[in-house]
Amino acid sequence: QVLREMVRVCKPNGKILLLEHGRSKKWDWINDFFLDKNAAEHAKNWGCIWNRDLDALLEQVGDVMDIQILDTWHFGTTYYVVCQPKQRQIDSQMDKRANDQKR
Repeated sequence: QVLREMVRVCKPNGKILLLEHGRSKKWDWINDFFLDKNAAEHAKNWGCIWNRDLDALLEQVGDVMDIQILDTWHFGTTYYVVCQPKQRQIDSQMDKRANDQKR
């Protein structure tokens, strides 16, 4: 829902930048040995859910958002993502704003 809201409020031709911790797709042993084992305590102490499946979350918003750059570091657990609302989403927002201004 948060990603969809970011798409909704993004300016036309704007970009959405994400820098997040997430599950490693390349190094499963890190998920099992470290991330999953310590996730609850880490979230409690720091408010960061570091074993979230970011790839799955990004797939869920693929209908409204295009991923331009997706890069990972730290054994695949740090994600850098640059996204942009799909053109039809931008057109829909502009139409809604135009209708709101006519009222």
